[in-house]
Amino acid sequence: MGIELGLALGIPIAYLLISTAILRRGEITLPRALRQFTNRDPLFWNTMVAIAIAAGLLRWALAR
Repeated sequence: MGIELGLALGIPIAYLLISTAILRRGEITLPRALRQFTNRDPLFWNTMVAIAIAAGLLRWALAR
């Protein structure tokens, strides 16, 4: 597995895991503009992260 693939997949996954862990602790108060997004379906956000990961994987595959 190439370094590029590790970066393309690792950075979005690490961001997702770290931000989820921080937000689940509940110690951070979100700004008003971000609080309105908590009422939305999480499937949308999970889909967007999956698309970002897939795009990184596709970019790596096409560059080879």
